[in-house]
Amino acid sequence: LGFFTAGVEYYRDEVSSDGKNVPAAGAATFFERGSVADDAQYALFGVFLQDEITFWKKLDVTAGLRYSRAEVDADHVDPIPSDAVVFNDVEDTYDAVVGNLRLLYHLGEHWNLIAGWGMGFRAPSLDDSTGIQMTLSGTLDLPADDLDPERTHTFDVGIRSRYEFEKWGFESGLFLYHTLIRDFIGRVSAGIDYDGNGTTDNTKDNVSDGFVHGVEFQGRVTWRKDWSLFGDAAWTFGESDVLIGTRETERPIAKLNPAMGHLG
Repeated sequence: LGFFTAGVEYYRDEVSSDGKNVPAAGAATFFERGSVADDAQYALFGVFLQDEITFWKKLDVTAGLRYSRAEVDADHVDPIPSDAVVFNDVEDTYDAVVGNLRLLYHLGEHWNLIAGWGMGFRAPSLDDSTGIQMTLSGTLDLPADDLDPERTHTFDVGIRSRYEFEKWGFESGLFLYHTLIRDFIGRVSAGIDYDGNGTTDNTKDNVSDGFVHGVEFQGRVTWRKDWSLFGDAAWTFGESDVLIGTRETERPIAKLNPAMGHLG
C-alpha cells in the first residue's frame, strides 16, 4: 500500500550547570546551579509511521502518525535552598499522539496543487521549567514547575509549477499557511521580588492561545544549464493572548521573522 516508512528515535541531554555572582566590591556568591538546574536530565522518545499512496495517477496522499514522549528530571532547581523562597524540583513526563495529512494533486504536466494539515507538540524545556535568567527589562525569569506542553494545528495550501525547455527552465511555488497555537508558554508575574532590586519578577505559565499565519513565494529561472536566477519572499504575522494587569488582550508574538526576501 504505497511507500511505507516507520522509525523510532531517542535523544537525551545530561546537564551540568553552576553559577556565581561577582559584586564590584566584596566576596563572590556561589550557587549550586547556573541559568538552568544542575544535574538535570531531559529525554525525548518518538515512534512514527507514514504512508504515501497514489490514487488515479493524479492524487498523492501522505499520512503520518507520531507518538512523542518527553521526560524531565531536575533535582537542583533552587539555587539557595536555605532561602525563604523555595523552588520545587521538577520531575515530569509529557506525551502526545500527533498526526499529519498532505494531498498533492497533479493539475497537469507542469502544475501541482498542494494542501496539508499537521499537528504539533512542544514539551516545556529545561529553560521553561527551571530557568533563572535576567530579562532585557531588568527583571528575573524564575522557575515554573507545573507547565503543560504547547500544541499546534497548521493548515497550508499552495501551488507549484515547473517547466523544462531545451535551453532554459522555470519553477515556482506559492504557499499560504495558518497555525493555531494552544497553551502557549509565556511570562506572568511571579508576585515576588526575588533579587531585591525593587521590581516584581516573572515566571512561566500556559497563559495564552494564539495564531501565526503567512505567505511564502519562491522562484527560479535557469538557462543554458550554466546560469540560474532565483529568489524568495516571505511574510509572517502572529498574535497571542497576554495579561496586561488583570485584563486579557491580544498582542503580536515576539521574535517572529520580519518580511524578508532573497535574490541570487
